[in-house]
Amino acid sequence: MPSSEYLYFAEKFRTSPFDNPRRIGYARLRQLQEERITSEDAGCPGVLQHKTRIGNLQAEWLVPEGCPGNKAMVYIHGGGWSLGSIRQTRIFLAPMAKKIGFAAVHFNYRLMPEDPFPAGMDDCYSFYLGLLEKGWRAQNLALAGESAGANLALALLLRLKEEGLPMPAAAVLMSPITFMDTMEGSHTEMADFDYILAEDSFIISDVAELYAPGRDKTHPWLSPLYGDLLGLPPMQLYVGTDELLFDDAIHFYRKSRRAGNQVELIVGDHMPHSWPIFIGDFPEAEAAVLKMGDFLRLYLPEEEQRLMSACDTKGKDRGACDGNK
Repeated sequence: MPSSEYLYFAEKFRTSPFDNPRRIGYARLRQLQEERITSEDAGCPGVLQHKTRIGNLQAEWLVPEGCPGNKAMVYIHGGGWSLGSIRQTRIFLAPMAKKIGFAAVHFNYRLMPEDPFPAGMDDCYSFYLGLLEKGWRAQNLALAGESAGANLALALLLRLKEEGLPMPAAAVLMSPITFMDTMEGSHTEMADFDYILAEDSFIISDVAELYAPGRDKTHPWLSPLYGDLLGLPPMQLYVGTDELLFDDAIHFYRKSRRAGNQVELIVGDHMPHSWPIFIGDFPEAEAAVLKMGDFLRLYLPEEEQRLMSACDTKGKDRGACDGNK
């Protein structure tokens, strides 16, 4: 049975006003979302914010006090490939990083419909390679993302594998979109339960066409389920029973296990889309984030160096946030 805190959250979410991007446009919705960020959302006690650039991409480090200095989580935000930003993602990523105990770095990538596929994916690819060029070792990085961000994370893994480039040590994927070519199963059956995506009138086939107009939707960089999954790093998958993308996670988990990968599947009973990002709203989300920390500690090496000693509280860049100094 869901917690009382979750039931309150769900009711509040369902009754909140919603701006449909199909009515007001994606650019206007992005503007409204940015305007609604309050000063209370700007930071998290005990987590240093450090703005930087990797290549031509705006990025931000979120560094919990006392976190290991050579480990980091590279986070790709969701938002249907059309919404999201550093400022919005920070609201949940800062407390998530603090709870996990690792530094996190996230970034702005190009969004559709202005910049359709493969623009956003190319940005994720260049950002990751930029970290390696700055001295970060792939074995010290974990990849993470939710929804469309998890889709991009999987696409990035497949691209790195295809090109023979170093892959991160592990990946955490929350409610990933793993196939775009069919409208069946949970994509339609859960419409009455998924109050987060259903409120957005989220129809994967329509959104996919906006994201990748005229493209073959079975291409693995769009639908990772159809890729060669052999040899991917250890993964932890989260999905809620009450979401449209339930089948995406289940099918990917099964195929990935058949390919011989180490994959942990965590199914949230009665939980909504991307529920771990709602840390601070209900205990189920906090428990999920604690499991992320346990998982990442299995695959990221120990290191005594501290990032906090390399980045002062004024946000000056002393180098270590941009590599393994």
